[in-house]
Order: sequence, then C-alpha cells, then structure tokens
Amino acid sequence: MNKGCTFVLVVLTLVFALIPSVHAEAKPAEFALSGLIITGPHGEIGEAWIEKSVAVVTISLLVTNIGDLECNTTVDLLVNGVKEQSKSVSLAGGARTMISFTVTKTTVGSYAVKVGDLTGSFTVMNTPPPTPAAFTFTGLVISPANVTSGAEVTVSMTVKNTGEKSGIYSAELKLDGAIKETKTGTLAGGASATVTFKVSSQTEGIHTVQVGDQKGSFTVITTPKTVSIWSSLAYIAGILIIIAVVVASVYVLYRRGRLPAQSTKEDTLRRAGVFRNCCSNLELLVLAPFICSIL
Repeated sequence: MNKGCTFVLVVLTLVFALIPSVHAEAKPAEFALSGLIITGPHGEIGEAWIEKSVAVVTISLLVTNIGDLECNTTVDLLVNGVKEQSKSVSLAGGARTMISFTVTKTTVGSYAVKVGDLTGSFTVMNTPPPTPAAFTFTGLVISPANVTSGAEVTVSMTVKNTGEKSGIYSAELKLDGAIKETKTGTLAGGASATVTFKVSSQTEGIHTVQVGDQKGSFTVITTPKTVSIWSSLAYIAGILIIIAVVVASVYVLYRRGRLPAQSTKEDTLRRAGVFRNCCSNLELLVLAPFICSIL
C-alpha cells in the first residue's frame, strides 16, 4: 500500500474516533387516564341505593404510563368538586394498571365525579331501582299432535317478563333443531302474553319443536285412503247391473226352450245345478270388489 493511501486511512480513523456516539434519548414518564366506570353495590351502572344507612359506589379507571421511564404519580378523585380520595401509582414505561376508589354516601341525590380529565356521575336512591327485564317461556301447547303430510300445526306458549322494567322479548321456533321463525314483542314488568306459531312438515315421522327451554313434538302420519260417495254409488250400480244381466240371461234361456217349464226329474236336477252355478258366479261377481280392496 502506498503512503498516500495509508495517510488517508489514518485521517479517517481519527475523524470517526473523534465523532461522539449518538444515542436516542428515552421518553420521560407520562400518565394517561381512561375507561372511567361507576358502579353500585350490585353492579348497577351509575346507580346506588341506601342500605343500612349508607350507599356504596365503586369508581374504577385505567392508568397507563405512555413514556419509557418508570415513575410514580398520584391520582385524585373529586366528588362534587371536592377531593374525596387520592391514590399513588408506580408504573414502568409502557405499563398499565386498573385502580378503584370506594365511596360511601348517606344522602340521596346526584353526585358529579372527576378524575383527571375524566368525568362521570352517580345517583343515590332510597330504594333499589327496578330490576331489568327477564323473560321465561311456559305452557307449550302443540295442536294437533298427529297430522297428515303438509298439514299445519299450531304451536303456542306463554312468555312472561319476570323483571320490573319493560323489555323486548325474542321467541325462536326451532323445528328439528333448525330455526324456522322468530317473533319479538314488548312486555311491561310482570306482564305476560301468548306467542303462537304455525309449522308444518312433509316428512313422515316424529318432529321435535322447541321455543326457549320448552320442548314438544308432533307426528306426521300417512294420509288415509278415502272413498267418495260417488265411488260407493258406482259400486252399488255395478252390482245391480250384474244382477239384472244374470236375471235376463236366465229369462232368455227359458224363452229359448233351454229351460222348459215342465221336465223330468233329471231336467230338474240339471236346472238346479245350473242355478247353483249362476248363484256361485253371482256371489263371485258381488264379492270380487271387496276381495280386490282387501288385497
């Protein structure tokens, strides 16, 4: 390597050695408050009532250190503009935690809450607020229990709002596990109503029906064969025609001399045999339709 190149390398090495290292500065700790929630003693949002002379309210929120360095901070709770409580919080950079304040009040009224930039309110009452709407289904009735293919079945039951507040119910009708229809309605607290559905099936057999926790079933049976009055009249007319033909045949034989009015004993026996054969044939003709229907 020549002396010029060596000199350049030495100079560059000295220059880089003299340049100070640059490090990104860490962001200082900074706290952010969010998610203010105010609940009563039984989880009611923004409501509480006096029990044993006091009403208890829980105020919760999320504290987050959006900086890089660990630090402490103090969170103050103000109720109606007066500092009610304070809490000290220590968080590493990027960490978060949920803190809660418990406040007791003995006076009925509304109270304004402020924590940092977050605001809210709660109300203290003498008596508990009305219970929320809740619905039950009872008395499932399926009519008729047995139907022919495609015939409608009526499914009805009673829905009751067991809560104190008005609410909207939703009743789903399931046929063999699949939802077929949904009906909704509004009921005041303690009120009840009858919900009715119409359902049918083309498939023979037992079908399950369910609405809420109520279950039942109906059966699709084979369509019975029916005989119309016209078929019956035609059948009777056919029998009468057969009898008339037999009588006419006997009369014609008699007129042609094949059945003489006076005859010997042998002729009498022969005519008796012919008559028996005619009767037997007549019986067969009459009974044939019944035999065919049975087969």
